[in-house]
Amino acid sequence: MTMLGVLPHLNDIPGDEFAGGFPKTRMVGINCDQSSPEALRQNFATGWVQGLAKKIITKGRLVLWSIPFPGAGQLEAIVRGAHTVLYAFIAREILAAHPDDGSRIYVRLPWEFQLAGNPENAMYDASGKPDPVLGGNAWRVIATIFRAISPRFALIWSPSIERNQLFDPKLAWPGSDNVHFIWPDFYMGYTFKHQPGQYATWFRPAFLAMRDFAQEKGKRFGLAETGTDHDDFAADFAAWTADALASPDGCEAIVMWENPDVIDCRVERLPAIAAILRKHFA
Repeated sequence: MTMLGVLPHLNDIPGDEFAGGFPKTRMVGINCDQSSPEALRQNFATGWVQGLAKKIITKGRLVLWSIPFPGAGQLEAIVRGAHTVLYAFIAREILAAHPDDGSRIYVRLPWEFQLAGNPENAMYDASGKPDPVLGGNAWRVIATIFRAISPRFALIWSPSIERNQLFDPKLAWPGSDNVHFIWPDFYMGYTFKHQPGQYATWFRPAFLAMRDFAQEKGKRFGLAETGTDHDDFAADFAAWTADALASPDGCEAIVMWENPDVIDCRVERLPAIAAILRKHFA
């Protein structure tokens, strides 16, 4: 069974607005601050992000934690252990925010890491050069910290499916022992200068290649962020949603982007997109 999830604006957590239209909403995401080590630490040191998570858990929903790199140019620092204390602190705080029931805790480690437009999470070395090998090593270091703290953590590898990228994300694969799920991000919309119908011609081969990669690695597929900004893309959305759900090993989750920042994919303003979702998650 595929879970329906939502990544809302932080003000909308625990996701009740979206869940009001889609009662089967099972997962709510929190994207933590990726601007600097101190900003990321402060998310947890103040107890603020744990409070958001407890609102989600109280509603009977699962938390999708998105834990980034600690700002731009930090790959070497992560590999040499400069941020080990930070990530161990975060992992323990996440664990403590959940009931002590042994259930799985979903954690998406640095995401969209091969996109130039994501400068803090992108795998640039300290000199500003893209380096997927170094980036994969840094990702692996963070994953190892989480794995050492608790076997409850289900770690999600989340590249973006996009035409223009710094490198093939597979070059940054951190090893099967460190990844439980492969959930890429995928968007289409006028915001990104796409045109309706381009899923089939531009994106579907890359989408299916990532789905095949998940099958090759024995990891369940999903979409950690997805959406579109206009009903003109309804046929495209229907096609990529169907492709995700048809993943040979099953689709773990489809998480809708409901934050109007960057691209406004809120389905309450998109009746055709809402109808497609209701077809699958009635």
